[in-house]
Amino acid sequence: MNRKDFFRDISQLIRDLENTDHSTVARVEERKLGKGKDAPVVKTEYAFHAKAGLPDKEEIRMMINDQQNNERLR
Repeated sequence: MNRKDFFRDISQLIRDLENTDHSTVARVEERKLGKGKDAPVVKTEYAFHAKAGLPDKEEIRMMINDQQNNERLR
């Protein structure tokens, strides 16, 4: 992904957050490796998620559980 596409996606997230409390921007890029019609194609998918506002009680509980699970794995 080049810089222009990245900044375009981030600016779309910011514009969406002006009207809603969450936003998602997705992009799919396909790149051919080699020449010819039988060359393999690499497909890359990007997804940016953004959320504004304070978390509710359920989200706080999920974050605490995730932190405890991560500490157990260390």
